[in-house]
Amino acid sequence: MTLTPTLTHWGPFLVEAVDGRVVDVHPHPADPDPSPLGRGLVASSECRVGRPSIRRSWLVDGPGAATELRGREPFVEVSWDRALDLVAVELARVRDGHGHRAVYGASYGWGSAGRFHQPSNQTYRFLRMYGGYTDGRGTYSGSAAETIVPYLFGMPYSRAIGAQTSWSQIVANTDTIVSFGSLRLNNAQVTFGGQGPHHTRRWLDEARARGITFVNVGPLADDQPDDLDSRWLPARPGTDVALMAGLIHTLTVEGLADHGFLDRYCVGWPRLWAYLSGSTDGCPKSASWAAGITGLDENEISALAGLMASGRTLVNLSLSV
Repeated sequence: MTLTPTLTHWGPFLVEAVDGRVVDVHPHPADPDPSPLGRGLVASSECRVGRPSIRRSWLVDGPGAATELRGREPFVEVSWDRALDLVAVELARVRDGHGHRAVYGASYGWGSAGRFHQPSNQTYRFLRMYGGYTDGRGTYSGSAAETIVPYLFGMPYSRAIGAQTSWSQIVANTDTIVSFGSLRLNNAQVTFGGQGPHHTRRWLDEARARGITFVNVGPLADDQPDDLDSRWLPARPGTDVALMAGLIHTLTVEGLADHGFLDRYCVGWPRLWAYLSGSTDGCPKSASWAAGITGLDENEISALAGLMASGRTLVNLSLSV
């Protein structure tokens, strides 16, 4: 038996192999809360694509053949040498007939952990040496954040992500954590490029032991672990911003807003308040207004605003917000 350490997008593991075949996967001793996704490494050895495969009509009759059969006809396995020859011919055909901009080379690169083994890095390097290609911009998971974050925080999205408050500071200095759908433990199990040991559960336990109050805003009660004893506010999906508007309105009209902070650090507050107060459209974005949209009780929204103002509060957001 051989135990080999490996790093995946969902954490480090020890892979057990017999005669080069994966038979079991064990948690890495350095990981205090290993992800169950590691077990998938055993199944993946059985179901992953073993060698290059090409749609039968394309292989027999060339590019564009029998497109009506896409998704219905079988794929045929070929050798790596033949696959490379076919790709070379096809790249040359597209380049000569349509130019380098017709070669679409965007790749997410989630195939393997680590920087060198990312498929995207190798694809980009090869196609740039080949003469150029058309790339993609953004991702299906973070494009909205990449677009709007610079307007909210005055910095690029990547910098904002890197400037997040550490768990040690949160545990030491926070009274209340209001989370908009972003404390699911399985969301903390995976990191692009490779996930190290999982510490989120330990930090949540330390936060709870210190007496931090957790509030779970969203339609899913299990977005936070049961042992946090969090307060669940099941706002209707897609109404997060309405709730935020109702909270800001309540904090302001009840004299709980820090206007010195707003004046010094926040650009656009007068314009935002003109909207929230209703002076621009005649509709105050009050707790009552927010209740009608979110499905929450008006008093519950007002109470949350009071709780957030009564101590040091951290607002936690998921990328979907």
